[in-house]
Amino acid sequence: MAEEAELVKEFEKQCKTLIVFDEFPDNTVATVATEELKWRNKLHRLEQERPEECKFLGLSTDMKVAYYAIPKKWVKIVPPRIRRPAASEPQPGEG
Repeated sequence: MAEEAELVKEFEKQCKTLIVFDEFPDNTVATVATEELKWRNKLHRLEQERPEECKFLGLSTDMKVAYYAIPKKWVKIVPPRIRRPAASEPQPGEG
């Protein structure tokens, strides 16, 4: 918990969005701290649509950072697909 507090302090100094969760199997919740309007709006909408899953935890004292609890399974890293050349396109170094 002390590490999480340090992360939050560091976040408040420089970052825009921070997602914190433990890898323990019994922990199914991630905490999102964001000052970015697009994420605040999205999380607010999710809180309205799915209140049993997305919970508003509060605002920072300066009202810039919103804190939400969401299911950990919602957190994903999805890189863009790599476009592969079609078979009919010449490969680099060919022809």
